[in-house]
Amino acid sequence: MQNMIYDAAPYDILYYDANLDAYRTDRFAGWQNQPTANGTPMFSYGTLNYTRLTSAAAAPTPAPTEGTAATPAPSSGGSGSSGSGDSTPLIIAAIVVIVVVGGAIYMRRNASGGKPKDQAEE
Repeated sequence: MQNMIYDAAPYDILYYDANLDAYRTDRFAGWQNQPTANGTPMFSYGTLNYTRLTSAAAAPTPAPTEGTAATPAPSSGGSGSSGSGDSTPLIIAAIVVIVVVGGAIYMRRNASGGKPKDQAEE
């Protein structure tokens, strides 16, 4: 019985080889390891790690220390809000769109023959 199973299933995995990784540290720097302490560079479905690579010939930038990372950057605004960006251009664009649509409706009503229907009956 065991010989039949052995002969019929030759693809039983009995050994897992080590995952080998090769990457060029002589040409590229800035590899982000996963896990950070003792891992290897991980390139999955995204391209974020590729954008972080720099030339190995360029001078390396110093890593931030705990003292500099814990200090918040000075903000130019006085509100101290935790927003991720300035929404002023978005608000201005929305106002412009509303004005343009309102102007188009107004011009179309005037071009169609005068007063609106509810005012024409009086």
